[in-house]
Amino acid sequence: MRSFYSQFLNKMLKLMKFEKKCKNFYGILAFSILISRGFCETKVLQTYFFIKTLFLMKINDRYINPLTDYGFKLLFGTEENKDLLLHFMNQLLPTNFKIKSLTYTSTERLGDTAEDRKAIFDVYGIGKEGEHYTLEMQNASHKFIKERIVYYSAITIRQQAKKGDWDFDLPPIFTICIMNFRFKDEVLRQKKRVVHEIYLRDPEGYIFFDKLVYFYVELPNFKKNKNEVRTLLDKWLFLLRNLSRLEAPPEGFVEPIFLKVLEIAEIANLSSKEYEKYLKSMERYNVYQLTLDEKIEEGIKLGQLQSQLAINKAKKLVDKAIKRAEKAKYQADLERVEKLKALHQARQERLAKQKIVEEKRRIEAENKRVEAEKRRIEGENQRVEGENQRVEEEKQHAIKSLRTRGMSDEEIAIIYNVTVEEVRKIV
Repeated sequence: MRSFYSQFLNKMLKLMKFEKKCKNFYGILAFSILISRGFCETKVLQTYFFIKTLFLMKINDRYINPLTDYGFKLLFGTEENKDLLLHFMNQLLPTNFKIKSLTYTSTERLGDTAEDRKAIFDVYGIGKEGEHYTLEMQNASHKFIKERIVYYSAITIRQQAKKGDWDFDLPPIFTICIMNFRFKDEVLRQKKRVVHEIYLRDPEGYIFFDKLVYFYVELPNFKKNKNEVRTLLDKWLFLLRNLSRLEAPPEGFVEPIFLKVLEIAEIANLSSKEYEKYLKSMERYNVYQLTLDEKIEEGIKLGQLQSQLAINKAKKLVDKAIKRAEKAKYQADLERVEKLKALHQARQERLAKQKIVEEKRRIEAENKRVEAEKRRIEGENQRVEGENQRVEEEKQHAIKSLRTRGMSDEEIAIIYNVTVEEVRKIV
């Protein structure tokens, strides 16, 4: 299956000129089905969904998406681009902890035993003075992201222990988490802060321990456009947020480090293997962006709150009705409460039935629309096939005309980029 997709992708890239002539997505879909006639029906359907994926990935973008796994590690996780990592991290770190050099180490960290949970970092390195740096990129919303990053740093701390006599002199440990989502904590959400720099402090604000520092970067809170960026950190955050949407290098990004970023991130500079890896990474990224965990959880909270309010309101009504019935000893009040309950239940059942009917109608309408679209695609396929046949006839007519003018089959083959045998088959 992968080989089929790979072959098909190469064909599609060669036919981009044709794609520009198409009025919409279904034009290129019709052409793809035409060139896939040699495959079974199942693979034609797989082709359909693969093209949809390509369009979602915006393969015509000029620059890679640095928030994908491949894009992030291309910029910050390779030896030849180490200067990008140092420059970016130095914009975040305190002035007394600027990095001068860094050695990449294994990104996998294990617990004390084989059964312990392991952590795999995106980028992990050790500075010249022995300080440890961890850089994490998180796209999928995570309820316990603060705890997760603290857990990762705890593994790093435990691995600093030395056998024999050890005075517990820990090296500085910096953990940076770039989040492509916002904190769920309402207090933090209201602050709308981009960079959260976290230390161990006492109640008076004194930094009790400055060797363990966390940086949480909430990218969605960065709203500046290219004309509003002022600092080097602003420029880094702007590129992380907007690089894949840029059509040209942004004005003002003239520093050599950013010129290098733009050159490395240009898709045209990727090899075919690198490009294929990027597409796979982009596909995973799109899946992350389609996740509805955060919206579902917010919806559940809202539903629970509304349900609780409704329950409380109903309880108050029932209590009042019971008290009136007990006080006035009017059985009619109790009967009225029961009647209200029955009416409410009947109304709920009626609404539920109405929703079912409306959903059936919507599904029937959607099915009709799909059938109409299928017929339109079939008509488009026939039109494209007729157009190809006409082009082939014109080509044969032109070859015959050149032959009558005395041109050799070899010259004609060169002109039309075909073999001599193919030319000679045309009578």
